Amino acid sequence: MKGIAKKSGAPYEMGKLVIRAPQETIANANMQRIGFGFGVNELDIDPAVIQQFNLPYPPEGIELDLQVGSQVQYGRLQAIIVGCTVADKPKAVKAA
Repeated sequence: MKGIAKKSGAPYEMGKLVIRAPQETIANANMQRIGFGFGVNELDIDPAVIQQFNLPYPPEGIELDLQVGSQVQYGRLQAIIVGCTVADKPKAVKAA
């Protein structure tokens, strides 16, 4: 997404990547959470690398190796994706 900020008039560009991540089992002395299946996480993308996600095939079922950096946002250190490579390309589907 990109545009012009209403208040400042400054241009902005931002991106988010929605990923599927396995649910983890977490346990300590006071609680236990057993994870089954997958959850969804949203990760910020550095605008300089957004075009790396413009893949020549549908993104379903691919595995990405993400390079994660950090940036200060709202006074806090936040993770941001600064690059990626396709680890496992989808296999071709044969027509029936």
